[in-house]
Amino acid sequence: MKKLLTRKQNCFLIEFINNGGNKVQAALKVYNTTNYKTASKIADTNFKNRYIQKRVEVILAKNNISEDEVSEKIAEGFEAKIVVRNELTKNYEQLEFPDYNIRHKYLIIATELLGLRNR
Repeated sequence: MKKLLTRKQNCFLIEFINNGGNKVQAALKVYNTTNYKTASKIADTNFKNRYIQKRVEVILAKNNISEDEVSEKIAEGFEAKIVVRNELTKNYEQLEFPDYNIRHKYLIIATELLGLRNR
């Protein structure tokens, strides 16, 4: 028997993907809560759900995204550098300084995918 996700679980997964991988923000939005702890528990429970995990695998497969490609993109994220706009030339330039905000987001996504968070 094929188990379907609930409407909220589907919305949670879509929001998680659309917001760049922030599971707590996805839970805050989809589950109509303003309590961060509650949203965090909901998100953790969702990510432990084998049907949600399977759905993520299906999404990756449908988009021809391999585990190696995911690993490669995460590795690129760990090397993110700051991008600024030069007001004189109106061009964007990459500086040789680490962008820790972006690197942190990639670290969170990597730990989520590897199941290392909240152990």
